[in-house]
Amino acid sequence: MKRPMLLGLMAAGVLLAAAAGPAAAQAQKPWKHGIIAPKADAGFLLMAAKRGFAEREGLKLELLEVKDDQIGLKALLAGELDSYEGGAQGAIAAGVRGADVKIMGCHWPIVPHGIMVKAGIDKLEDLKGKAIAVSAPGSFPDMLARVALTKFNISPSDVRLAAVGGDRDRYAALAGGVVDAAVVSNEYLPLAASKNLKMLLEGKDALPSFLRICMFSSSKVLADR
Repeated sequence: MKRPMLLGLMAAGVLLAAAAGPAAAQAQKPWKHGIIAPKADAGFLLMAAKRGFAEREGLKLELLEVKDDQIGLKALLAGELDSYEGGAQGAIAAGVRGADVKIMGCHWPIVPHGIMVKAGIDKLEDLKGKAIAVSAPGSFPDMLARVALTKFNISPSDVRLAAVGGDRDRYAALAGGVVDAAVVSNEYLPLAASKNLKMLLEGKDALPSFLRICMFSSSKVLADR
């Protein structure tokens, strides 16, 4: 092969490699997705990243655990996440105030949580003056407790709503006698009897039309990625 032609092909190869570089880097850039710390629902929340579903769609998925919906929302708005899964209430409130958050879809239609209580509490009215373990203000557990109380004509000011943390933390606080009631997932029902606890009100009865988990991103991320 003549020298000028060889040099020309080498130059073209360098240009092609330079052009492909950013595209390849973009393809390898992980998509950071926030999920609420998994428990018995781990199979649903983790399978996209653990069983190769994301890779088959050409996506390098990186899962990051958050304590609650509000932390996921804040991380998305701060640019620390590309998307997250959680309750719709915080995202809707943020969107009304002009925040860049978009609902991509809702895939968990039934609320699995409820208000679990210790022995001696037989109706919601018995919770007046008592402590209920929820999560951060504006989070799903906090909202469920407030809606359930209001539905039974009880003011949230008649109880003490304690921001305790995740499901496991709230259940531990109830089982340990730190609080009188807790908003927890129904996955803790098999453990409740041994601790003399019971589910006083199921979330699906307090919030029959509420979508538990939706998937959120931002218009900036969706445009860029």
